[in-house]
Amino acid sequence: MHSPNHPHPQIVSTTLALRALSLDAFLEEQWLLDWEEHAYLAAQDAALEAHLEEQLLQDREEYAYLAAQDAALEAHLEEQLLQDWEEHAYLAAQDTALEVHLEEQLLRNWQEHANQTEQEILHPHNQKYEIVAAPEDENPEWQEQWQDAQSDMDDYSRSEEEGWFYADEDGHDKS
Repeated sequence: MHSPNHPHPQIVSTTLALRALSLDAFLEEQWLLDWEEHAYLAAQDAALEAHLEEQLLQDREEYAYLAAQDAALEAHLEEQLLQDWEEHAYLAAQDTALEVHLEEQLLRNWQEHANQTEQEILHPHNQKYEIVAAPEDENPEWQEQWQDAQSDMDDYSRSEEEGWFYADEDGHDKS
């Protein structure tokens, strides 16, 4: 007979079978849950990968656009630099030409001054004297003195040129 400590073999067998079925059902349910989770994670992974690929494509397009802009800007700056150098060279050439011209003019002026000084030293009797400007003063006395001085200088210059002497109003020699 069967004691409560020793159940009937068929009960044991049925219990074990039910436990095995329960375990199988549990494992199948766990397996389904695992597959659902795997499918969910795989879908998330695929979505993330698609998003990253789209972002990478956008980044590459933006990089290409920026690289094209950079190349265009660089070309423009190089062209501008070339134009600036050409303008600098042109202005430097003009500056040099002007400097040479002014130095030549200065040399001619110094040469002319030296020749004139030499003539004044060698032939002082050929010099002409002239009063260049009268004062701006409205004083009639000054105006008269300047006119008299200019007249005297003109008379003296003429006398030197023509070989006659400077004389006063009475004809006396004042030279």
